[in-house]
This record gives sequence, structure tokens and C-alpha cells, in this order.
Amino acid sequence: MACAGRPTDGQADGPTVFAKVCATCHGAAGRPTAAMVAQLGVRDLTAPEFRARARVEAVAIQVRTGSANKLMPGFAGTLSEREIDGVARFVVTRLAGATVVTTAGGSDAAAGPGSGARPAVVDAAPVVAEGVDASAAELEDGFRQLARDLATDSRWAVTAWGQAGLGADAAPVRFAVLMTRDERVIHGGYLLEQDPTHRWLLIFDLEGETLPWLGRRRGGGAEPAWIETGDEAITHREDVGTTSETLRLAVRGDRVVVLERVVRVSRQPVQRESFVGDDGCTRCPDLRAFEPRAAIFDVVVGPVADPAALREWPRLR
Repeated sequence: MACAGRPTDGQADGPTVFAKVCATCHGAAGRPTAAMVAQLGVRDLTAPEFRARARVEAVAIQVRTGSANKLMPGFAGTLSEREIDGVARFVVTRLAGATVVTTAGGSDAAAGPGSGARPAVVDAAPVVAEGVDASAAELEDGFRQLARDLATDSRWAVTAWGQAGLGADAAPVRFAVLMTRDERVIHGGYLLEQDPTHRWLLIFDLEGETLPWLGRRRGGGAEPAWIETGDEAITHREDVGTTSETLRLAVRGDRVVVLERVVRVSRQPVQRESFVGDDGCTRCPDLRAFEPRAAIFDVVVGPVADPAALREWPRLR
């Protein structure tokens, strides 16, 4: 049973749309019951881990497309774009308690450490060294190597490491807080493990432009540390107990899309979805609709106005 109500025609008021459509599962104040969390995995929209990364654009995508791996349907055919934008802003500004700012590129983002409309940039080197060295030392080899690769790559700079949970029943997610060397803001990205080789995929939306990027770590020697895959499809697999989900990903236009999804239980396929048809990839869903567990999801950082603020990001325990 889909967890949803149905709004009346013409509703554009965020709180009203939320009450009609979302409150059934998420609760009137954005706090679902313990039973909803335990049985259906409904997200607490007031939880610190959600507040830390809430963005209008990301919430709007979720409302529009739903959650492919949960019971929440998409409302693209039910709500107008005005209603979707209104309820997304209500969730972020009223329930999550974030401050919406507009960057130089015009995109909305929730204010967090280092976010904002091009604040003054100061020398963050001491905090960068402290954050990366202290936290990366506790990470597995794949993350340590990733830190080294990015720190020596002329395009990116690692500023800190941290972790965040994606719900009461989800494992913590380790993520890197990154900023470009030319001081542009990173609106969001994913850091995915490509099982079992400890390769990683990175996808970033940069300030002022959507720049989807699928990257793969290449071997040592004189070769570049990272290569862009372009149109090449990449496979990402996540394992939870005896269940695994495999996604085939590719860049299509200004999106990173899912070409195929396969769910296996005890290594036996139980569900297979191919989104590529005779008309190409018009039905391919955005990766963000799948909420990969091992991912950065819409982290907003840098340019860093106050390096000390980076210390407030959660650290690995």
C-alpha cells in the first residue's frame, strides 16, 4: 500500500499540501510514529541527519519521483510543479529548520558549514590537514587511498571527513566534504563503492551548473588517478545481509541515470528492471531517486568562510 493522500486541485500552499499528502506517514509535524519508522522505514523530517543535508531541490526530486526502494510513490502526475516546490520548501524551511540561501548560480541550498552565496574565502589549510589526517586514518584502505588521490589531483581538494545516518534503521554513511580548488561550491555528490574492487564513483553538481560526472579510479604509475567514464555504464552493488541491489549507471545529458536494477536474495535474482526502451533512456530514473546507502546525498559545502566550522561536522567514531 502506498503511503499517500491526495491533494485537492489548485493547492499551492506548502503546509496544506504536506498535511494532505505527506502527514499520513511522516506525521503532522514531520515526526513519524515508531511503528512507521520500524515497519516502513519512514523518514523523520526533523532528525539531525536530515536537517544537516536538507535541500529544496533534493526534497522536490523525492516528492516528484518517490523512493524506488521504499513505499513512497512519486507525485509528478498528481501535484503541480508549484505545489511540489511549495511542499519542498515547507519541509526544508519549517520542518527541517534549515535556512534556504541562493548561491551565485541561482540554486537553492540549505545553509550548512561553509555554505552561502560566495562568502569570503580564508585559509582553511590548518583545518583541512587536521580533519583529513585525523579522520582518514580510521578509514578503510579504499577511503584512505581516495583521500590521497583527491588531495593530489589538481581539480579537487579534500577538506574534511565525516559520517551521517540515513534513518533509524540505516547503517552510518561515511562521506568526504570536498571543495574545488577554484573555490566553487559542491552542491551534492555520491561516493559509491564498486564491489568488490574498492573503486569509487563520484558525481557532483557544481555551483551554477549541473556537471554530472562518473569517475573510476585507475591503477598507479604515471596514469591519472581518476578517469571520467563518459557514456560508459558503470555497475554499483550494495549488499545488506543476503540481499543485494545492483544498479547500472550512466551519464545521460545533465543527469546520472539508472539503466537497470537487479535485486538478488542469496545470489538468486528476484527482481529485474530495465529502464532502457526503444525510445532510448526517456524512462530512466535519476540516481537520486534510489537513495544509495553508501552515498553523499546533497551535501552543501565551501567556499569556506569559517574553517573552524568544519570541526562541527560529525566525525568518525
